[in-house]
Amino acid sequence: MNGLTVRRLTSDDALQLASLLGAVAAPGPRVDRGSDPFAHPRATGDPLHVGAFCGDRLVAVVGAVAQQRHVGGVARRTVYLCDVRVASDFRGTFVLLPVLKVLREALSADSWSCAVVLEGNPMAKGLSSARWFGACRLLGRTRHVAWPAFLDVPPRAHRVEETDADTAAAAYFRLAPAHDLSPADEPRFRTGGRFFVERSGTRVVAVGKWVDERPARRIVADDRSFPAVAVLNLVARARRFPALPRPGASIALAYLSWFASERRAPPAGFARAVASLTRAATHVCFGVDAALAPPAHPLAHHFVSCTYGYGDVPSSLRMQSHELTWM
Repeated sequence: MNGLTVRRLTSDDALQLASLLGAVAAPGPRVDRGSDPFAHPRATGDPLHVGAFCGDRLVAVVGAVAQQRHVGGVARRTVYLCDVRVASDFRGTFVLLPVLKVLREALSADSWSCAVVLEGNPMAKGLSSARWFGACRLLGRTRHVAWPAFLDVPPRAHRVEETDADTAAAAYFRLAPAHDLSPADEPRFRTGGRFFVERSGTRVVAVGKWVDERPARRIVADDRSFPAVAVLNLVARARRFPALPRPGASIALAYLSWFASERRAPPAGFARAVASLTRAATHVCFGVDAALAPPAHPLAHHFVSCTYGYGDVPSSLRMQSHELTWM
C-alpha cells in the first residue's frame, strides 16, 4: 500500500504498540499490558514485532515469540504468533499483507509456527484457514479457567507443598517432556514465581509454579465481572483473601504455570490446593483440555481457544500442555 512504512518494532515503539493493543481489543477478558507491552512476550521467549506505519502512526502489527517447548520429548525452538491488530480505520484493507511478508522473511529459518485464537474472535475463520505461514491444522483446544479460590474448599486428596527451585526443576523436567508443547526453557522456569509439588509417598507426581503476571499483564474488571461484589468481599475478607476489584481495577489473580504431572492428570485439584495455601489471589487461572468436562463452579469464569499449527508441523504433534502464561 502506498504511503506505508513496514519495519520491525523497537522499544521506542512501546507506547504506540500499547495504544494499538488497547484500542483494538481482542475477544475475551480485558487485558492491560501497561506501558511496556513487550514485557509479557519477553517472559516466555524472544519477541519480534513487525508493524505498518502511516506516517508516524502504527496502524497494524503482528508479533512472533521464539520459545523453547517440548516436541516429541525434546526441547525445540517453537515460534508463537501473537498480537495481530489492525487500526479500525484500516480494516478492510490489505495493510496486513506487507507486515506478514516482512515477518515471514524474518522467520524463514523456521519451518512451522503456532497461534492461539479465542473462539468467538471475528477473525477466527480467516486465521484457521490462513496460508501466510503454510498449511494450517488444529493442534488442540484449551479451556481457560479462572477459579474463585476465595469461595473454594479444595479437595483433601492433593498433598501439595511449597518447595525450592531445584526440587521443582528436577521434577518438572522429568515429567514435562511427555507433554507436547509444554515449556522447555529452564532459565525462565527458575525466574520468578513460587514452586509447588504434589507427592505420593516420597515421589513427586505433579509440579507447578504460582505466578502473578502483574504488571506485565493485568486482567481488568468490568461492570459484569462480579455481581453482588459487596457480599462477596465480606467472604473474601473473612477467609483472608484479597478484595475483589471495582470496575476498571485489576483482578488479584494468579496462574498455575509450568504444570506437569504423571499420567497427564488435569491441573484443577493441584491449582485449587495451591490457591488455598497461598491465599494471595482471589482467582487461580489454569488451562485444561476443552474436550474434558469443565471444572464446575457457578462463579468460575471460562472460555475456549483453539491452537493452530502452520507450515511443516510435526505429524505426531498434538497439544498436551495448556499453559496459559505462554499464550
